[in-house]
Amino acid sequence: MITPEAPLSPPRTHMDFIIHSSENLSEFIAMPLAQRRECLQYCTATLRQESMRYLPMEDFNTNPSHVTLQNMGDMGITTVAAIDLPRDTALYIVKGWVVPKPTVYTIQVHPAGHMIISGGAEFLAHGCDPNIRITTSPESVTVWTLRDIKKGEVLAFNYLTTEFCMSEPFECGCGSDTCYRRIAGFQMLSVAQKKELAPLITEAVLELWRR
Repeated sequence: MITPEAPLSPPRTHMDFIIHSSENLSEFIAMPLAQRRECLQYCTATLRQESMRYLPMEDFNTNPSHVTLQNMGDMGITTVAAIDLPRDTALYIVKGWVVPKPTVYTIQVHPAGHMIISGGAEFLAHGCDPNIRITTSPESVTVWTLRDIKKGEVLAFNYLTTEFCMSEPFECGCGSDTCYRRIAGFQMLSVAQKKELAPLITEAVLELWRR
């Protein structure tokens, strides 16, 4: 069970309450779609995983005009281009709950804070030869296309560019000539690899690298 600890900053929302645990699953499912999507920015990973057993996959996608969510078998649910996407298209601008420790649903937004992402951005794949990139501020995460992308392409960014030290490292099998193999965080890379990735790293990772 993955449960965020106390947030570094309170959730900013107009809703009367924010879902924090799986005890509210039935109430969450009964919400209107727009309210449920907003609530996803702050709910626990447990609630999110449980709700996906009962709700259509596209209910979790806030940008259906540009992307779609597909079950890719061993890859799980993955974000895919719904149309041809030109370079430098902003696919998501995500705001969410900032927590002190990373989970599989967070992106590091400053050295001591990790934002819980939603809207379909949480299903973006890893790629050592990415077609999207991430920019961050302490308040938001933005997803951009790195190049022209064809309809049906899996959308992938390099997780090493957004996480200084990952909570769940893994072995990459992307098959790219530039594959980094062990994906454990920017901190674990060689000096040469860090310099290679420097143009794509986020402000939070850059700040930690400079220390």
